[in-house]
Amino acid sequence: MIRGRSAACALLLLLSAVWRPVSAHHAFASFDLRRTRTVRATLGLFEWTEPHSWLDVIVIDDQGHPARVSFQCLDPPMLRRKGWSKRRLRIGEILLVDYFPNRDGSPGGAVRTVRFPDGTVLAAYDFPVQP
Repeated sequence: MIRGRSAACALLLLLSAVWRPVSAHHAFASFDLRRTRTVRATLGLFEWTEPHSWLDVIVIDDQGHPARVSFQCLDPPMLRRKGWSKRRLRIGEILLVDYFPNRDGSPGGAVRTVRFPDGTVLAAYDFPVQP
């Protein structure tokens, strides 16, 4: 019985090692990596989730109306290595979000950096803009 449990545990560990890379999709085809935009926004929600974290912010549109916009971030372990934490971003905080825009022209994109009112900058997708 112990041998059977050991074999089952070994199989689960092996499958989890294989599953993680397969499930981690980091395709950037939906983002325009040739340019960036910056928006001043109020943080509405920060989702610290796998496989990507999300910033939901409120921006003022061209007509002066508030609009909700979502930005994709890295997963929590990668953000943590870059200095982010679940508690660092506070709802209602004013942020400058530098991002790669969506290719289809819809609002949002992938976060490059977030600048806080105190001048602190946290990087997410910090690779250079492609030519």
